[in-house]
Amino acid sequence: MQVKCPSCGKLMNALDSAAGRQGKCAGCGSVFTIGTPNATAPAAQRPNSRPRTRDDNIDLAMLALVNAPIEDPVVFQWVEQKLEGDEDAIESFRAMYVNRKKQKATAHILNILAFFCLGGLHRIYLGDYVLGLAHFFTFGFCWIGTVLDFILINRRVNLANVAIANEVLMLVRATRRRR
Repeated sequence: MQVKCPSCGKLMNALDSAAGRQGKCAGCGSVFTIGTPNATAPAAQRPNSRPRTRDDNIDLAMLALVNAPIEDPVVFQWVEQKLEGDEDAIESFRAMYVNRKKQKATAHILNILAFFCLGGLHRIYLGDYVLGLAHFFTFGFCWIGTVLDFILINRRVNLANVAIANEVLMLVRATRRRR
């Protein structure tokens, strides 16, 4: 579905499952509540009613801010748009991304270890080494940070996976240019 930022008016794409959740505008950075899908939208604005344009691209950065997991099919659809149908590059991306992506269950288990004086391992796992070490030496900031991270772990894993997807996309594009 398409959502419009109430602050700057930028149109962005979001999953229907994101309705009612908080999103961040890719244009101005303001946070707003994503509305429900509009079934009465004109045909020109309904998905699959017209050829795809650049405005129809999936915005992984916006999806990362929602606590719902970003599933692999969404990431693969995003990369197909970015690589414009180059099947070899898409397969290369899929293989690298699946091997590098972070799992929510692993992050949760590592976060729970903070209650046993092993705090910060989840942050290190997600690539945030400085805060991971700070959590380790302060017992998860006296367990307050640990509890907050337990609530926000889905968003942190999403952000880490979006960063990994962008990194892998850059690697695939670089190897594609060398050919």
